[in-house]
Amino acid sequence: MYKRQEAYRDEYPGGRYHEPMDEADYTADLAGPHFDRGLFKVAWAGDEVAGQVIPLIERGRAEIYEVSVRPAYRRRGLGRVLLTQALLDLRARGVTTVRLHTMAEFPTRAVDLYHSLGFETVKTFPRYRKAS
Repeated sequence: MYKRQEAYRDEYPGGRYHEPMDEADYTADLAGPHFDRGLFKVAWAGDEVAGQVIPLIERGRAEIYEVSVRPAYRRRGLGRVLLTQALLDLRARGVTTVRLHTMAEFPTRAVDLYHSLGFETVKTFPRYRKAS
C-alpha cells in the first residue's frame, strides 16, 4: 500500500503547513469524474509504489495534481521521468497549458525540477503564520 503521507512526511520543517490527510477521502477524490486514470504515472519497486504523478484535465488545460516520490527513491530521476511522461501524454491529447502548484520551501528542490522541465513561476503567494 502506498503511504502518500510518507512522501510528504519531512517536507515541512518543524511540521509547518501540515495538513491532516484522510486516505479514504483522497482515494474517493482520485476516483472522481475529473480524473482520468489513464493519465496516472506510477513507478513500482516490487509491490510498493516508489513514486507517482497524477495529472488532470479540466476545461482544456491540465493541472499536475500531485508529484510524490517516497524518500528512499529520491534523487534518482524518478520524479523527472514520471513527470516527463505525463507531459508527453498530455501533449498527445492536445493539451497546451499545464500548471502546477508547489511550495518553494520544500527541501526536495521540486521547484528546480519544474523549472528544468520548462515550467515558469507565474505567481507566488506569501505564507503568513502567527508566531507560536
